[in-house]
Amino acid sequence: MIYLDNSATTAVKPKTVSEAVNHALKYYSFNAGRGGYDASVKTAEKVYECRKKIARFFNADLTNVCFTSGCTASLNIALKGIKNGHTVCSQLEHNSVMRPLFNKDYSVFKNHPKEAVNEKTTACVCTHSSNVTGKVFNIKAIGEYCKENNIIFIVDAAQSAGILPIDFKYIDYLCIAPHKGLYAPMGVGILIAKKPLVNTVFEGGTGSFSQSLSQPNFLPDQVESGTQNIPGIFGVSAGIDFINEINGNVDLNKISEKEQAKKNKIYLHELNLANYFYTELKNIKNITILSEPPEFLKCTPIVTFNLKNCSSEELAQKLNEYNIAVRGGLHCSPMAHKILGTEQTGAVRASFSVFNKKSEIDIVLNRIKQISKNYF
Repeated sequence: MIYLDNSATTAVKPKTVSEAVNHALKYYSFNAGRGGYDASVKTAEKVYECRKKIARFFNADLTNVCFTSGCTASLNIALKGIKNGHTVCSQLEHNSVMRPLFNKDYSVFKNHPKEAVNEKTTACVCTHSSNVTGKVFNIKAIGEYCKENNIIFIVDAAQSAGILPIDFKYIDYLCIAPHKGLYAPMGVGILIAKKPLVNTVFEGGTGSFSQSLSQPNFLPDQVESGTQNIPGIFGVSAGIDFINEINGNVDLNKISEKEQAKKNKIYLHELNLANYFYTELKNIKNITILSEPPEFLKCTPIVTFNLKNCSSEELAQKLNEYNIAVRGGLHCSPMAHKILGTEQTGAVRASFSVFNKKSEIDIVLNRIKQISKNYF
């Protein structure tokens, strides 16, 4: 299979991630921090080590790092955990943001929250990178603006974490999908929170203050009720090691975002593939490209397109017949498709990974040419 649906999940994982997950299942299948026996304590130590890696990777304090069941859970915890008020969000948000905001007081902006804020605005939520167009928002500038105006800033980094530089110091709540850019298994998420939430979405056993019926009001315990996904956490740890091994460990306090990205071999490889695919795709008859040009630091490695008079699901299925995996449809982001004018047809999305090769892209381009020729 030629797999180009990495924006959904990186199905091809590093060998070290698979080994870490298997190691956890074999030797660390214990409830971390819930027992005084050695195996439980050692499991908790491994979880602590992973928190430290995540904290360093995103320039946060390890007590800010909370594990969840996924990025959707992280976004819901953040959005429903803050005090009520007017919220602004970008026009390219995923349903993990739009559905929690449904029937609430919110406004939409195109490029910057200042387009939509009012005197009642208490929060801004913004995707770092659109899962439909690849557009990257300047979260540093938005974060600085939010801080100056006492607005809580929530970032959906599902498409960017592990690919683009992210400095948590500009953010209040950072929501991450480790099974994408961090190459971890599905079923584990990360919420990096600057401070405890006003409201909790889940309450339960935390292994701390068990005599109280009130949920702990400190991090990470406030967020982490129930048994942790230990194999998933091991996978996150191995995924970060994999990225650091390729890119080198980077001190976020010493170099700029642009310099970081220039050192990011994974991002540069994926962006080069996206650029090549984008450039060649433009030359195929009856193809319309809908995504942004894959420019450095302006986009993530996504190319979204359609074939004239063909639904996105049909084109994706035709490619599937050639054992090519792409995503067709609305990508759980109907507002983005309304802006693109594709709310009826959806769009086909190709998204790239460090494991993809130029030779694979050539095969995909030839198949699209063949499909286009046969369709007309």
